[in-house]
Amino acid sequence: MDQTSLHALFDSAVADRPQTPQLVANSIRAGRRLRTHRRVQAAAASTCAVVLIAVIIPLVLGRLGDVGRLAPRTARSTVPPTAYVWTGTNAVTPIRLGTNTALKPIRFRGGISNVVAAPDGKAVYVFTMTISSSVTDYVTRIDTLTGQAASPIRLTGGLQQLAQVQIAVGGNVGYSIEYGLLPNRKYGTELVQINLSTGVEHRVIASGTGPYAISPNGRTAYQAGYAQGVACVDLLNGRMLRFIQVSGGTAGDVAIAPNGRTAYATSFNHGIWVTPIDTRTNMASLPSDILTAVRPFAEQIAIAADGKTGYLSDQQYVIPISLGTGRALKPIRLAAQFSTLAGHLEISPNSRIGYDLVLTSRWLQPVDLVSGTALPKLFLPPGSGEIALPAFAANGAVLYVPAESHRPGGGSVGEVFPVQTATQKLGKGIKVSGVPEGIVIVS
Repeated sequence: MDQTSLHALFDSAVADRPQTPQLVANSIRAGRRLRTHRRVQAAAASTCAVVLIAVIIPLVLGRLGDVGRLAPRTARSTVPPTAYVWTGTNAVTPIRLGTNTALKPIRFRGGISNVVAAPDGKAVYVFTMTISSSVTDYVTRIDTLTGQAASPIRLTGGLQQLAQVQIAVGGNVGYSIEYGLLPNRKYGTELVQINLSTGVEHRVIASGTGPYAISPNGRTAYQAGYAQGVACVDLLNGRMLRFIQVSGGTAGDVAIAPNGRTAYATSFNHGIWVTPIDTRTNMASLPSDILTAVRPFAEQIAIAADGKTGYLSDQQYVIPISLGTGRALKPIRLAAQFSTLAGHLEISPNSRIGYDLVLTSRWLQPVDLVSGTALPKLFLPPGSGEIALPAFAANGAVLYVPAESHRPGGGSVGEVFPVQTATQKLGKGIKVSGVPEGIVIVS
C-alpha cells in the first residue's frame, strides 16, 4: 500500500468509525495537559481558542507521551541521580535525590510544554512556546553534569504544537507529533524529526496522530492510530516501510519489549486484541484475543521492564497479559473511583509494583504486580492538590510524586513527595518553584 492510499484509508477511518469507550478515557486523560497551557492562555487571551483547539484535538485522538519506551540509559557515575521538575512558573527545578535537596530553579521564557531526558542521561531537553501573533517553539538543552542551560534553539517546523516528544538513542535527534495550521489554512498533524542541535525539523509521516514507539536502536518507529494496522517507519531515511495489519479494528496503542525484539499493538473490537510484531522482519504474528470475565475497553498497554508481562489499563481493572503465551491473567480490581475516572498506570523498573492514579485526585492506588493484588490507597498530606505524573528512581525503590500544595492563607506551591515502594511510606515533601506539571529523572 503506498503512502497516498494509506492517508486516504486513515482519513476514511477517522471519519467513519463510531465512538468507542476508550475515546472517553483518552479525553479525560487529555485534561492533565491543559494545565500546561494555562499560563500561555492568560498571556494571550486573543489566541486562546486557537491554542485550545491545537492542544485538545491531538490529545483526544491519541494519548500523550510515553517516553519510557526508548533504550535504557547508559549508567553515568559522574552524574548524581537528579529529578527535574517543571512547573507553571516556567521553571525547571533540579532535585538531588541523594539528599532530596532542591537546587536553584532554571528559568525559561514562555510556557514549558515538554521536558524529556536523553536516553544516556547526559542532557535534558526543555521545549517551550511563546505566543505573539502565533506560537513559536524552542528547545533548550540542560547539561545534567554541569546543570547549565544552553541558549534556546528555535525550531523550524511550520506547525506549532508538540506532543509525544521522544529522544532517540544518541541524544541528537528527537521525534514528536506536531500539530498546527497548515498553509491551506486547515489544521493538520505530522510525525516530525527534530535536530536538537540546530532546531531543523523534517516531516517523517503526515496525518499520524496515534501513539508511537521507537525501537531501541533508534532506526524504526511503530505508530498506532490507523484503521486496521500500525505504520512502520524507517527513521533513518524518513520513509514508510510498510503498513502492518492487526486484528480487531483500529490500532489504539503500541509498545516495544525491553529487548527490542517485539512490538505489541492493541486494537479494540468487542474486546481487546494484542498483536505481536517481530521488529526484525516487521511481520505480525497471530494476535491474542484478551478474554477475561472483565471485557476491557481501554487500549493503553504497558510492558514491565523484565519483558514477561504486559498490562492493559481498563479504568477499574488492570489486566496482566503473559507475553510468552498471549494469555490474560487474573484481572486486578482497583478502587471504585476508577470506575468513572480514567487512571494512568506506572510500572516500577524492578517490575514488582505499579501505581495507578487519577490526576485530579491527591491519592494513588499501589498495585502489587507479583501477587496481582491492589494495596490500600496512598493519600498525600492534607492540603495537597492535583498531582502530576510521577517517576521512579532507577532501582524502583522510590516513587517521586509531584503535587500542588495549597497554602493555608491562599495560593499554591509545589512539592515532590518520595514514596518508599516496599513499605508505601510517604516521605517529607520537597518544595519546588511553582505548581508541578511533570518530572523526569536521570542518573
